[in-house]
Amino acid sequence: MTAEELTRLTGSADGYFEVHIDGDRWRELSAGIREGALATAVTDIAALLERTPELTREDELHAVCEQALHLARAPEITPGAPVLVSEEVSGIGRRSWQLPTESPPHYAPRAERLLARYLTPGTPRLNRG
Repeated sequence: MTAEELTRLTGSADGYFEVHIDGDRWRELSAGIREGALATAVTDIAALLERTPELTREDELHAVCEQALHLARAPEITPGAPVLVSEEVSGIGRRSWQLPTESPPHYAPRAERLLARYLTPGTPRLNRG
């Protein structure tokens, strides 16, 4: 992605987040974090779609924006605390703990919903070239 393309994408993302519920979180991020998140999000969405996202298409642009915010928030998303699964009260007493098996999602849920029609199994994928 060229610097010019990244500048255009940043402007589009800023416009998208202007009236977005998480717009304040987006604006709180430094310009460097926003640009890095957007560049990485384009790569992530390309891997998900198995092609380069067409940023002229509204749903794909918005999916990139959602993924960028998701990536920028990633340090805030932590797995849950260990869960007590059993406790022995006789004798010395013993507790068994289990870590949650679910990890934070790799893709933003909103991005996946925006791209659902491209990702639905059995739906023909029409790609250029």
